[in-house]
Amino acid sequence: MQQTESTATLDKAKDPSPAVRRAAAIAMRDKPLNEARDVLTEVARQYPAGDKAYLEDLATGCTGKEPAMYAHLLGRLGSLTLKWSDAFADIACRLRPVNSVFALKDRALATSLPQERRQHAIDALSAIDDKVAKDALKQIK
Repeated sequence: MQQTESTATLDKAKDPSPAVRRAAAIAMRDKPLNEARDVLTEVARQYPAGDKAYLEDLATGCTGKEPAMYAHLLGRLGSLTLKWSDAFADIACRLRPVNSVFALKDRALATSLPQERRQHAIDALSAIDDKVAKDALKQIK
C-alpha cells in the first residue's frame, strides 16, 4: 500500500531528527490548514525551546495560517497564559497572530515572569500590525 503525501509528511514530523521535522514543517507552507494542521502540531509539540532555526521553520510552515494554528496549539500545548512553557511562549511570540494580543499583553505586564519573557511578549506585540496590538503596547509603556 502506497503512503499518501500527507501520511508521509506526518511520519517525517514524528522523526527523531529535528532536521527532518523542520523540513516537514516547511513543506506545509503552501498547504491549506486542514492538510497542514496535524503535521505542524506534531512539529510544534517537539519544538525544543530556544532553537531559533526550528522555530523559524515551524513559523514558515504556519505562513497564512497563524491565527488558526495559534488557537489550535493553544488548546493542545498552551495552558493558562502565565503558565505557558518556554517552548509555547516562543511559538506564540513568533507566530504573532492578532488573536494572541491579549495573552501577550498579560505576559508583558506579569511581574511574576522573568524580564526576558516579558520583553519577548513586548517584542511580539510590537511586530503585530494591528490597532489592538498598538493599543496594548500603549497600555504597557
